[in-house]
Amino acid sequence: MYKNSRSTVLLPLVVAAAVALGIFLGQFLGRSSAESDIKGILRSLALPQNKVSQTLSLIETQYVDSVAIDSLVERALPVIVSELDPHSVYIPASEMAEINEPLDGEFDGIGVVFNMATDTVIVLNVIPSGPSDKAGVVAGDRIVRINDSLVAGQQIPQREIMRRLRGKRGSEVRLGLERRGIDELVEVTVVRDKIPIRSLTAALMLTGDIAFVKLDQFARTSHTELLEALSTLRTQGMRKLILDLRGNSGGFLDQAIAIANEFLPADKLIVYTEDRNHQRIKQYSDGTGSAADLDLAVLVDEGSASSSEILAGALQDNDR
Repeated sequence: MYKNSRSTVLLPLVVAAAVALGIFLGQFLGRSSAESDIKGILRSLALPQNKVSQTLSLIETQYVDSVAIDSLVERALPVIVSELDPHSVYIPASEMAEINEPLDGEFDGIGVVFNMATDTVIVLNVIPSGPSDKAGVVAGDRIVRINDSLVAGQQIPQREIMRRLRGKRGSEVRLGLERRGIDELVEVTVVRDKIPIRSLTAALMLTGDIAFVKLDQFARTSHTELLEALSTLRTQGMRKLILDLRGNSGGFLDQAIAIANEFLPADKLIVYTEDRNHQRIKQYSDGTGSAADLDLAVLVDEGSASSSEILAGALQDNDR
């Protein structure tokens, strides 16, 4: 009985495939238009299938002038991300440090809280013993000039005003201030310094055994600040606590989880995150909380968002 070997079976198939390919190429490669079409198909197959990537690739390789692709991407990404939902935003690396400053616990600046009202920089609050306080700036002052530049009535964005007021620790900034009751500008020189940022803006006993704590944001130091405040308030007789989260727009999620843990017994669900495939990562209390014994009331309003909602929801869902 005759039995085919592997080589005797495969060899005819390889030869047939080669002949077919030769016929195909012989029909088309001899004509310049067909050859161009094939090359075009091959080029299109090599291009990214995503329209954005394909467009950028074509600009980079085919556009008549040289273009800085990175600059185009930086301008396009904010628009693309803004289409996702109202809470998604693209932050370039150059602005990331500035965005995180209020949550990092400190920054270098002049130590004022201001508002841009009717295109005028109005000082709302001066941090006690801060650089501006030492230089004589007071609440209600209007900043008309920063160094030699007029800023009042110039439609300068608030972020740009912040950039001009902040700077390296030890550097100076000259301010021209309009002050009620004084006709001429008040000139002051402020030496920039470290400005500590406190998450807890109030921690005090109200009456009897009831304490009040106001948490304005979830910064890197929030959990530590709360522990220190609770320890002090316990020495003053605290048995019940009002935790005020009104106007708290959020911050670091890990701080909200750590603070929730302080008020919960062990093995209570604090929060979970779920991806598009419905895979969940759950965070539970570990039973080491120092305030699980306190009677607790939490205040929220329409300004309580993000981590504030997570903290308030975890406490409410676990009947605290």
